[in-house]
Amino acid sequence: MKLEVSYKQINSEFSQQYADNYNDGFESPKNPKYHHEAKYGIDDVKTISQIKDAKLEISGIDSSNVVQTILIDNVFHLKCELTNGDFEDFLVSNELIEKIHFTQSKNIARFYFYLKDKEDFILINKTTYIKPENYPFEKINKEWIKLSLPNKVKSKDLFSKRQIIVQNLNHDN
Repeated sequence: MKLEVSYKQINSEFSQQYADNYNDGFESPKNPKYHHEAKYGIDDVKTISQIKDAKLEISGIDSSNVVQTILIDNVFHLKCELTNGDFEDFLVSNELIEKIHFTQSKNIARFYFYLKDKEDFILINKTTYIKPENYPFEKINKEWIKLSLPNKVKSKDLFSKRQIIVQNLNHDN
């Protein structure tokens, strides 16, 4: 089965009336429907599980070459087992989520994370969205020389635009 995961940060100021009157019903740069959109896809998904109150484990190596681990609570975890036994993770701080939508047909599953308007987030390795208040900036930015999540991201970037991001963290993962 194929899985597509979309992240959309809602723009509460979007006006459908304005879109209808001035842009044939579509959004425009002056009237965007979403502040941020991204979509990722992965093939050969065997199982999908949803964990509504998970913990995100971030591991790192500090300047003394000691392995450190930090847990971030209150994270929604969409966990996918692939046919080859690997795992793919999509994680979002619950405080960022406005709503979630899931559809599945015979060969494709689609999962949508609708993120709250005017909420900043940190994007880690494309598929992990964390509320800045939950992220230990001081420790990770000043003390760690390497950062990793439990599983390497294998998803393909299918679409992204208008990224309003506090910090985009792509580390050794």
